[in-house]
Parts: sequence; structure tokens; C-alpha cells
Amino acid sequence: MGPLNVPAHVRVPSVAAVHLQKMRRAHSASLRGRLLWNPTPVSLCDFVFVCIYALKAFDPVYRLLLKNGMRGISLVYHEMAELQALLDWGIDPFKLLDRRRSGDPAELAAAEAVYARAHPVGLVAEHRYLQGRPGAGAFTLAELVYWNPLVDGRLDLRYLQQNPPSNVTPDDMDIRPGLRGAVENWYRDKGFLRGCQ
Repeated sequence: MGPLNVPAHVRVPSVAAVHLQKMRRAHSASLRGRLLWNPTPVSLCDFVFVCIYALKAFDPVYRLLLKNGMRGISLVYHEMAELQALLDWGIDPFKLLDRRRSGDPAELAAAEAVYARAHPVGLVAEHRYLQGRPGAGAFTLAELVYWNPLVDGRLDLRYLQQNPPSNVTPDDMDIRPGLRGAVENWYRDKGFLRGCQ
């Protein structure tokens, strides 16, 4: 995962010092897992950008980002890819959050349409990372998305089906119902269900 390319006009909102301390501690801990589950650590600057975005979005992912492990790192990959897609399209992600919360139906619809294109980019980055972890290589992208216990897999799969990034193949979208138990067990064995509530 390369560094985020953030244009100078994007202004990162301020956050309380306590949140910055938590982000720094979590980033430091992520570096200790480099050989186990974090093969390409992100910079502190990018990690903080991702965390502030999740925090300002009131996204429960923020708490999981700070917990690290394979689950947290997969979410960092997701958020970085999604954010970079927005930035590449000339969209300020923090202004997009404001549009999503504006209360104006037209603004909300426009913001949701952009999100519907960016979110699948993040899903692919997150689940490609997971496919590279021991024991998950036999699962398709769609199987890992659909049975991911952290989210509503049906909704994420619908996003992916409606706006598939160019690096998604028909084979990636195959779901074999007989593998549901194996995928769910893999997630459970990797600690994805711990502390989700």
C-alpha cells in the first residue's frame, strides 16, 4: 500500500489530543506486527489521516483501527484505498462527509453515489489483503466480503456487484455456499469476532 497522495487544498479537521495519542500508540503497535500480519505498514501521517476520517464519519471502524491485528490492518487498507480513490477523483473526503450529513436530500443522494463508487475500491483492497493471509487464499473475494463478520456482507457485496473496480474478475465474484462454514471459521480463528460488539 503506497502513501496517500493528499492535495494541499484538503484540510484535515482537528481532533482532541486524546485521540491523537491513541492513534500514535496504535500506529506504533502496528509496526511491531510487521512480520506477522502487517507486511507493508503505512506511515504515521497516513494512519492518522485514515483514523481522523473514520472518527469524523462516526464510523465504528475507528475503534477497530486502533486495535490493530489482522482485522485492524485490513481496515486500514480498506480506508486508504477508498480515500485515495476519492482524492484521485478530486473529492475532498471530509467535505463528502459534510455532504452526507447535510440533511439536504439532493446533497445526500450525490454523496451516496460517490460513496457507492469509492467503497468497492476499499472492499477490494481490504479483502485482497485478507486473501494473502495464511488459510484464506482458497476463498474468493466475494466469499470473504459476503461472510465478513464485521459488516453487513450482503450490503457490501451489493456495492461490489454494482460498481466493481477494474481489477475484479468474474471468478472473484463467485460464491460457493459450501464454503460458508470454512470462511466463518477462518474469520473466527483470526480473531475477527473478538470485541466486535
